[in-house]
Amino acid sequence: MLESVLTRHGYSAMTATGGHEGIELYFRNQEGISLVITDITMPDLDGVAMVEQIRSLFPDVCVLFMSGRADTLPQWAGQTCGFLMKPFRAAKLFDAVKICLDAEGTAATND
Repeated sequence: MLESVLTRHGYSAMTATGGHEGIELYFRNQEGISLVITDITMPDLDGVAMVEQIRSLFPDVCVLFMSGRADTLPQWAGQTCGFLMKPFRAAKLFDAVKICLDAEGTAATND
């Protein structure tokens, strides 16, 4: 759903079905990825573990976490771009993505 909403608003997005696939997707496409948006709870490998593995090789990756539970926010949240509490509206997602991309100096065109 996020991929569809983001692409309809001018962003380029890729989707992984779980943490291991997310790592593979990032490693194959890291040059074209400005922001990782991940749920903290995911199949096969949670979002925190996925990001830790990505950061082992790419420590500066910008991450926007989302979760339905506030207590799941990782302790190193200061190193993330942001956190979205589910459920959220598309406008809140776009605001968070824009803030993250602007902070990274990679703002995308968003119509």
